[in-house]
Amino acid sequence: MERFDKLKKLFEASSLNDEDKSFIRELCKEFHLSFEPRNTRCQNCYKDQIIIIMNEIKKKQAPKTGCKWSVVEPHGSVGLIINGELVNNSTINNGLAKRVIAAGFGKYLYENNAQK
Repeated sequence: MERFDKLKKLFEASSLNDEDKSFIRELCKEFHLSFEPRNTRCQNCYKDQIIIIMNEIKKKQAPKTGCKWSVVEPHGSVGLIINGELVNNSTINNGLAKRVIAAGFGKYLYENNAQK
């Protein structure tokens, strides 16, 4: 959780120094994420990548539910409400995942190999 908190602070920072950018690139390597900023002075490239890394950390820390599905939760939300049901990584199960897919919201689900 220490890295997650550091990433939050970096995201909220007005600018990133070389050490911060190096930290972000190292985490990308650790999580096998491709990252090639177009310009070394591009702040938004790094901020976007911070969000991607934070989502990867969340995925890895998600509690094992026995469900093969996980939810891509929009940044800053507690999940999605689909047909009156709260859908997030705490509530997802195989039955709810089938209903989400049937309702046409399958793009918010991904197969979680760690749960199998």
